[in-house]
Amino acid sequence: MLDSHEREKLLLVDEVDQLRREKELLERSLVIKDSEIIELHRQLEVASSATRTADNRLRLLDSQVCLSVCLCS
Repeated sequence: MLDSHEREKLLLVDEVDQLRREKELLERSLVIKDSEIIELHRQLEVASSATRTADNRLRLLDSQVCLSVCLCS
């Protein structure tokens, strides 16, 4: 039979094991989340670049329209 000290020790060992498993799961989850964040940053950079390109193209077209209107006047 186990005395109270041995029972407490077994309970603590079980708790430590459970905490280690939880830690491993959380670490895996963190790696996945970090990967998702990196991918979202990449997508944001692509979208920002596309937006800057579109803005530049609009400014160019606007200046061409203004030039065309000025020449036709």
